[in-house]
Amino acid sequence: MEVKGIVVKSLDYKENSKIVYIYTKDGMKSVLVKGAKKLKSGFIPVTTTLNLVQVITTDNELPTLIDFSIIDTFENIKNDLKKNLWVNYLLEILYKVSNDVNQEKCFSYLLKTIENLTKGIDTLLLVTIFQLKITYLFGVAPLFKTKEDGDYFSLREGKYTNKLNNGLNKEDSIIFEKMYFFNENKEDFSVFDNIDKHKFFNYVNEYYLYHVDIKIKGLGTVIF
Repeated sequence: MEVKGIVVKSLDYKENSKIVYIYTKDGMKSVLVKGAKKLKSGFIPVTTTLNLVQVITTDNELPTLIDFSIIDTFENIKNDLKKNLWVNYLLEILYKVSNDVNQEKCFSYLLKTIENLTKGIDTLLLVTIFQLKITYLFGVAPLFKTKEDGDYFSLREGKYTNKLNNGLNKEDSIIFEKMYFFNENKEDFSVFDNIDKHKFFNYVNEYYLYHVDIKIKGLGTVIF
């Protein structure tokens, strides 16, 4: 079996081995790397978080590594403490997604987001948009087609409401929706230049607290 993906984490397994979790277009895959804990094994690259790898494995219930190659190590991100923190934050969220849903588009978008991080686009903005977009993977995408219910988007209800005290104000509701449907292939990130990015990051995390039953270190708190 051949798999391409990003290393999310690795856990010690027995005396000398590790189980590596790799995020792929088909979701999270676990791979047993025998002897990975031995200093001279040469397996450090395939067990290092954030590396983009191509692996060949057995077809066992727990696939065992046969061979691997490194596609990218994203050193420019790893050398930036802030960017590295945020990417690991996103990987931790993806680790919680069920493999029962189609994740091919999300995998491509993750690679695109990592690429954008190297282009000087605001890190917090990229993280906020990514995190909002992938709510569909948990089956809790915002219901933006309910505008007839009002002008204010309610984070708790996940849809528009006619009560200001139960939702974002009109301007923030419009921006929140724009983030979800943002298409970087047709639009420019500059449309978000003048917003309070910290505020919208907190909006997204509040939405997760109401609708996504996962626990992530830093989720629901400001980790700037």
